[in-house]
Amino acid sequence: MTAYFDIENLESYLAQPKNEAFDDTLKMIKKQLDLSFNFSKEEFKRSDALLQFIKTLSEGIGDKKINYIPEKFPPRNLKSNSHNNFSAEELLSVYFINDETLHKLKNKEDLLIADVGEEMPMFKMLFLNNDDYKFEKKLRIGSQFQSWSDFNNYYCPYTDLIIVDNFILSDVSLFETNLKGIVVNTLKDNIRKKINIIIFLKADQENVSFSDLKANLKSLVEAKYTDSPNITIVKHYAEHDRTILKNFVRVYSGDTFNYFLSNGQKNTKGKEIHFVSIADKENYNLYLEMLADLQKIIDNSQASNIVGDRKSKFLNFP
Repeated sequence: MTAYFDIENLESYLAQPKNEAFDDTLKMIKKQLDLSFNFSKEEFKRSDALLQFIKTLSEGIGDKKINYIPEKFPPRNLKSNSHNNFSAEELLSVYFINDETLHKLKNKEDLLIADVGEEMPMFKMLFLNNDDYKFEKKLRIGSQFQSWSDFNNYYCPYTDLIIVDNFILSDVSLFETNLKGIVVNTLKDNIRKKINIIIFLKADQENVSFSDLKANLKSLVEAKYTDSPNITIVKHYAEHDRTILKNFVRVYSGDTFNYFLSNGQKNTKGKEIHFVSIADKENYNLYLEMLADLQKIIDNSQASNIVGDRKSKFLNFP
């Protein structure tokens, strides 16, 4: 994962050494994140704090990538569609930006963007709100994770919601309390954006018609967002793992994501739901490998096994 820094954001961050999370965030910057600075290397000479920071980065950073891009990325002035042609890696990055037009892009809720002074809350999000140096959260289903409303505690901006579960549409009675719960708890209110929902399921386990699925999910999304979502189903026999991919969080499950019956009672033998942040380098690489695995399924699928809008920022559809 790459962190892009305008110099004003970096100075704001370095001015907070007494923050209780500072040491952990500095370790993250040094050990886990690739860095792109939106200014020249010469600019580090403008303060002792910047000079000390760049010196710290030179010590034991391994294969970290550090780039200097004085022309700034994303290019200014920022627009609500500045990210339309971003690569997958750029969509999976975090941006610390100082610009008067920042709100135009930030308000889309597609990217991880922090204004000057918002650096620590952003790092807290990358730590999944943990109070120490941790990039994962494991919750016991039925006690710590009691309904899909708890999913909203891990909200983050995103463009794509990719759900991989062979049996997520196998039982129409579970649709209301599970898949719909997953989707609605990834949404915020009154956002102008178009999201992509892609569902991978076992080809013989689709017991909800696509027309009904699309109507239901569109209704959910349109109650929150101004634009209708793109919805795609990929039917296959290749992938076994249960996982949900958002732009910086990956969610693992055991046997299913159909956790709850219509009365709210637990409906799984699985014990835990597991959230991981791709701010951790190992998690990031596994995330990319999972995307590659899903792309292979698409590439090897018959046309009839891919239904819907065929839109994604991370997957290519024929």
